[in-house]
Amino acid sequence: MDAVVAECRKRGLKLVPSLSLIGTFTGYHGEPTQAILDPNSKGYQQTYQYVGEFVTRYQDDPTILMWEIHNELMLHADVNMAGKPVNAGVFTDGQAPRVHQTIEDSLSYDQIVRIYKEMTAFIKCIDRNHLVTSGDACVRPECTSRRETFPDFKYRTDTLEEFIANNISSQPEPLDVYSLHMYDPNGVGAKGEVKQMGCANNMALYETLIAAMRETGRPVFIGEFGKNYQDGQDTDPHDVLDMMRMFDRSGVSLMGFWAWHFKWQHATYNATSASQPEIAKLARELSGNYGH
Repeated sequence: MDAVVAECRKRGLKLVPSLSLIGTFTGYHGEPTQAILDPNSKGYQQTYQYVGEFVTRYQDDPTILMWEIHNELMLHADVNMAGKPVNAGVFTDGQAPRVHQTIEDSLSYDQIVRIYKEMTAFIKCIDRNHLVTSGDACVRPECTSRRETFPDFKYRTDTLEEFIANNISSQPEPLDVYSLHMYDPNGVGAKGEVKQMGCANNMALYETLIAAMRETGRPVFIGEFGKNYQDGQDTDPHDVLDMMRMFDRSGVSLMGFWAWHFKWQHATYNATSASQPEIAKLARELSGNYGH
């Protein structure tokens, strides 16, 4: 990591490290995921030890733009994990790995909110130099019904008002920056849930959500957005260009394209300046408008 940070510093790049440790050390010790909320558990203790060491190492480094707690954790909210296989991994010596997850491997919306609050407060006790964001995509469009009916889930699409309120309250203070991930701007959801909320497509829904988030006074970070592929070929970039312009007029503070020049990822979300010159040009233009 020191080498990555040094290379970014040399090139004038900023980093948003995603700590993404929820479930890592608890799984290593054969503990359920909810052990991350128990200060007496081995998983909790090692998670916070690791975060403390990592943040302390770079707390004074301006190459770090902000800290991200976890990638898209809120998408796991109120999903019943009982009976699902345990992911393969490394386990403590002498500890037989668990085969199946239990109800205690599920995380509720309120538990994830608690994780965000506690982890952010811990980071800020060490590092007053950097902001903290969640790393969330957004909540699921059936977030309210999952909370109300867990563990025996009964589907109902949120109203637009519920969806906005759930997204705002899912990323509470002391988090400094809202995080959203957005793909498929013209999509309407697998069940047509976007239109059920009264929006024409994903882009219209996100524009409405961004406006509501900004009214709370906190910045919005689009941690991921990108361009879909079909049969391994680049698709037309204009939906992504429209989305970038929407982010800009909506007052988004930072947008991160996924993924730029991953050679091993040819057939998914990869792009380069050569393959997508219009996207690269607009990215330069928008950055230039703000002195970058």
